[in-house]
Amino acid sequence: MTKRTIVLTFLIFIFALSARCYWFSHKQGFHTDEIFTVVISKNNEYGFTKYFDTEKIYTGKEVKELVFGINDNSPKEIINSLKSLRFHNNGDTPNTPLYYSLFRISQIGLNSTEIKDVFQRGFYLNLILFSLSFFFMFKLLNILNFEKKYIPIILGFCYLNTGTISISIFARYYALQETAFIILAYVFAVIYKSEKINTLKNFLKITFAVAFTLLSGYYGIIYSGILGIILLIKKRPFWFLLCSIAAAFLLTFLIYPNYLDFIYAPRVNLFDNSLLLNITHHLHLIFVVSILFNYLFYIIALFILFLILLLNKKLLKDNILWILISVSFICYILFFLFAPQKVMRYTEPVFPIISLIIPAIIIPCKNYKNILIIMLFLFYAAIASFPTKYESYDSNLNPPRVSLKRGNLENLFVNTKCSPVENSSVPILIVEERGWNVLNTIPYLKDNQEIKFSYSDEPELFDGKSILLVTERSLILPNKISIEKEFSCQRFNGYIIERK
Repeated sequence: MTKRTIVLTFLIFIFALSARCYWFSHKQGFHTDEIFTVVISKNNEYGFTKYFDTEKIYTGKEVKELVFGINDNSPKEIINSLKSLRFHNNGDTPNTPLYYSLFRISQIGLNSTEIKDVFQRGFYLNLILFSLSFFFMFKLLNILNFEKKYIPIILGFCYLNTGTISISIFARYYALQETAFIILAYVFAVIYKSEKINTLKNFLKITFAVAFTLLSGYYGIIYSGILGIILLIKKRPFWFLLCSIAAAFLLTFLIYPNYLDFIYAPRVNLFDNSLLLNITHHLHLIFVVSILFNYLFYIIALFILFLILLLNKKLLKDNILWILISVSFICYILFFLFAPQKVMRYTEPVFPIISLIIPAIIIPCKNYKNILIIMLFLFYAAIASFPTKYESYDSNLNPPRVSLKRGNLENLFVNTKCSPVENSSVPILIVEERGWNVLNTIPYLKDNQEIKFSYSDEPELFDGKSILLVTERSLILPNKISIEKEFSCQRFNGYIIERK
């Protein structure tokens, strides 16, 4: 590999890193699941399993302290949280505790209840994971049959799409799973190309890569399972591979004894009829391809690739590459079908591998190969710089759609329309049913603001002017109130009211 290629690779890394930092700096709100990350990682109950007291008037600062804490980020308290996560994941049985544990460690020494400060630490964690993902993808590309001079541009396809950027600024385990999948893909390629695989080095690689993938999230068992079966069929000695995989599962259960809890967990229960209904109800091609159109390939890029394939009729010859792409596409479909919501984040961990189909189509071209690959790279660089700011439909902000011009970037929450809450110092009454919906309002609360909670259809209002936030219920309000303004705030309908 030439010095020029290494320098270009570093520049692509800096560009991809800068894009993530830039868009995180524009993040104005947070998804409920992100705030769950904080609550669960701290073994907290408020907003998760414990409701706020309806008989008490809180301040905004008290609410944030109950959810995020302020004096519990010492090493001793963090160790206690990690112990709790290891044994029961603080009640979040569908997921594994590895990302929560890393997120909790990232908070060490933090002495602030400001939500931006909390998630700033989480973003630093995601940047570390992105860097690892980038590094191992670089190593993987050097194993595959790509010309070395194209590796920097290929890395651009992998990490300048709006799907991977959206996940880097999202405080959930998907960034960890993306990294784990790429590390496992790299180890798979190394083992697949090795003539002699039964070495201690390979044993450790398989064991730790598979265990890491399993602990990255419950979909990891699907991805590692398919790649493991392929190795067991193709490579020998069989006993060595079997022992390595068994050691990986042993290590996984040693780290998280309740790993298989996801099988019976709500929303994921493999024996629940609702899961089967969820799968069969969404066997529609439009749901599957719309995510690829919006977050990875985009219609313009797909049109160019289709024309190239139609005219050239050649694909890059590399068995390992096509095994990895095929497995990733299979997992993409399976993840989509099993996902409780049909949204991008569940499928994103396989995006970097799937994106390798772009150079696999372009590089075999005899004519205009360099122009085509540079043109598409510049298109992806432009998408990363000027995306459409759009939220997943499960945030209750946007209906699903396909962006014809630009890719969709999620998790900024710039269109939440919560400014009446953010810019007001009047008391707030929050009326909701589930308990956890209140987490959506926390980013906008002021420290000295009075906050009251109600789970009743006839809530007791503040006297004078106040803000009423309501979700999922019909209220019976007194006659002597006037509504000055109606607005929306994520999952809430908001009203600026005055009680006479």
